[in-house]
Order: sequence, then structure tokens, then C-alpha cells
Amino acid sequence: MIEAGPIPAVHGVVRWRLADLMQWLWDEYRIRISKQTLSRELRALNFRKLSARPRHHAKSEAAVAVFKIYGPAVRCKRAVSGWMRDGS
Repeated sequence: MIEAGPIPAVHGVVRWRLADLMQWLWDEYRIRISKQTLSRELRALNFRKLSARPRHHAKSEAAVAVFKIYGPAVRCKRAVSGWMRDGS
């Protein structure tokens, strides 16, 4: 059941959370299990918690591209080399 993943139309979720699995166990087998115990058992079966990296809502792809090309090290080198030419 866990490996197959939930069916959104049937289970009402797009990914399993511990709370969803606890509810499913209760609905199917009338087994109550704590979140901590379920988590421990899933870890023992080599399942890991995966979460997406958060993204900022105002992230600018253009700014990211410029930063990748001219990262902080390049800007520092340019600033130092410019200072050395002007100061010499």
C-alpha cells in the first residue's frame, strides 16, 4: 500500500503522511497506532521521510542566473582588481 502510493480519488491525498497512514490503518484494520511507533516501523522497513525544498514566492530566475554567472567570488575579485588599478 505504501509503495504503490495513494490514489487521490480514493484516499483523498496525493502523498502519504503519517496521519493519513494512521487513519488508513484504523479504517481498514481498526488498529490504533501512535505517530512515533508508525514512524519507527516505517524507518525499520527502509522508508524515509522526503520533503521538498521550500521555495520563496518572490524568487527571480533572472537574478539566480546572474548570480550563478557572476557569483560573490567573481565580484570580489573584480572589486579588488579595480581597486588595485585605481589605487596604484
